[in-house]
Amino acid sequence: MQFSFRALTRMAALCALAVPLLLPAGGLAAEPQGGVALVPAAEATQVPLVRLKDWRDSTDHERYSFLVGFVTALDMEREWQGAKPLPLQQSLVGNWGRGLHGITLRAINDNINAYIAANPDDLNRPVVEYLWFTYVQPKVTEKVTPAKVERATKAYQKKKQSK
Repeated sequence: MQFSFRALTRMAALCALAVPLLLPAGGLAAEPQGGVALVPAAEATQVPLVRLKDWRDSTDHERYSFLVGFVTALDMEREWQGAKPLPLQQSLVGNWGRGLHGITLRAINDNINAYIAANPDDLNRPVVEYLWFTYVQPKVTEKVTPAKVERATKAYQKKKQSK
């Protein structure tokens, strides 16, 4: 499958912006015998979950890097799916596109910051969850409740542990 020039440039931007976000807080791991380790072995299979407390403690550059990377990943998936997007049960990309359509990164950043200021007890909430329920859920015809998200997360974790 071929990607458009726009998709390829976004992929390159994602890679360039995501690298600092994926490194552990302590920096790079010591060089093992026979090669260089970018991430400690214990963290190599884990994807960091960015929570509102992480957002609050991040610089503007880190916040915008996260948003650009997130939107780029959605764009890449949309390109991959082609002209006929998958239904909600198989992919959320179409819904993310509808939910975020017309919203600027600055508006998202400002809204997250305002939410954090108004809800200081909700800092363990994942940023992606906030984005979903703020921008996407109101525009989705099939509602995805927090209970449904929790059930799907538990099922995924159980499946992952059984491997």
